[in-house]
Amino acid sequence: MAATLVYDHKTMSTGVKALDDEHKTLIANLNILVTAMEQGQGAEVCRQALAKVKTYTVNHFAHEEKCMVQFQCPVGQLNVDAHKLFVKSVLDFEAVLNSKGPSQLLAAQLSGQIMGWLRTHILTTDTKLRACVPVGTIG
Repeated sequence: MAATLVYDHKTMSTGVKALDDEHKTLIANLNILVTAMEQGQGAEVCRQALAKVKTYTVNHFAHEEKCMVQFQCPVGQLNVDAHKLFVKSVLDFEAVLNSKGPSQLLAAQLSGQIMGWLRTHILTTDTKLRACVPVGTIG
């Protein structure tokens, strides 16, 4: 069984509540996709779950990148570059899902690679925003 990802406010907070809420939703959507594949819910269900992840990711990344610029975060460009790599990983995953269908192995790869990347990215890049956000900002 693939591991799910859990949002930890203490270590994953960006200092912008809206971004933190988006991270929670993105993580929840990825967990739903992993669970759907593990439970053998079928290719169409998994494709729909992945489509939701893709759409949400694009919107979240745009918002997060805007906040990095707004608060003059020094890792802003690094963040943009990292997002491009994540999108490529998701598209590569989608190609495999479309060609081979959902499987336990693919669920484990999603959990290990994509969700692992997201966790590391939030912890090492996104949280750098916290030092740039004025106290009390709602964002």
